[in-house]
Amino acid sequence: MGKLCDIIKIQPKKHKKETVSNNITEQQAHNYNLLKDIKNSIPAVTDELSKILPRHFIEHLDFHLVDHCNLNCKCCSTYAPIAKEHYADVKSFEKDLKKLHDLIGDSVSQIHLLGGEPLLHPRLEDFIRSARKIFSQARIDVTTNGILVFKMKQSLWETMAEYNVALKYTQYPINLDYNKMVEYVKGFGVYVFSAGGKDPIKYFRRVPLKASGVNNAWKSYIRCAYTDCATLRDGKLFHCPIPVFYQLFNECMKKEAMSGRFQLSSLDYVDLYKTSSKEEVMKFMSNAQPFCQYCDMNHATNIPWEVSSRKIQEWVEE
Repeated sequence: MGKLCDIIKIQPKKHKKETVSNNITEQQAHNYNLLKDIKNSIPAVTDELSKILPRHFIEHLDFHLVDHCNLNCKCCSTYAPIAKEHYADVKSFEKDLKKLHDLIGDSVSQIHLLGGEPLLHPRLEDFIRSARKIFSQARIDVTTNGILVFKMKQSLWETMAEYNVALKYTQYPINLDYNKMVEYVKGFGVYVFSAGGKDPIKYFRRVPLKASGVNNAWKSYIRCAYTDCATLRDGKLFHCPIPVFYQLFNECMKKEAMSGRFQLSSLDYVDLYKTSSKEEVMKFMSNAQPFCQYCDMNHATNIPWEVSSRKIQEWVEE
């Protein structure tokens, strides 16, 4: 693409009267092609620039009901293969969600109740009721791998239908008839949809983490696919789940005799109980955080889906 100044360059006036012609000049053709190139590039530019535009609502709010999972996926984006068994507390969830609503009102578009595998939580129905009670206007779903769907109590599906909560599933290349599962859930009047299309996923996104923290935080933030995956945990709002699990990374690295450790800064999250306004929350959601320096977005790759070895090296590099 040529220089932008070539496009806006003022053409000299012609002293001789020119006859009207269907043919355009070479310079006009050049400028036309430059404008066409810029127009075609706008979607990509806009996607990156949107990361730093002021936000007025939270697009995705993730809450991990459990950290562990009944699948074992290599490079899982929520680190379930190396996570400890953890069940979120319903009362704490409701308290934090109320506090968030007090700060920003109904400015949450979607709430994802996920994991790990959320169907493993014995009080899933209570989380569903609380989420809908507090954020009445948000789209809410339970994000699952589907394995436990046929084993769940009928009361779960009745609760989801009553509180207008959808079932979102990721279709994995496993021995499960997802079409049958979809029809089964629909039979209870529950809206069900796929997170990734009709075909089983073939790849997982791998973003290497490096404790050296030598990456430019803003560049990593702008290129990140998880920028709008706000995660609520223990009264704190994070941009994504990665800093949530920094202690887990450090523990696993110690076991594997890896050097270096990750550090969490108070700038890496919003403490809901030390924040007084919606503006503070939205400002946080519109900027990079220090933890972004640990993400090596320059070497992010897609890897074939396969079983995890449960080694920290799948996520963290020296």
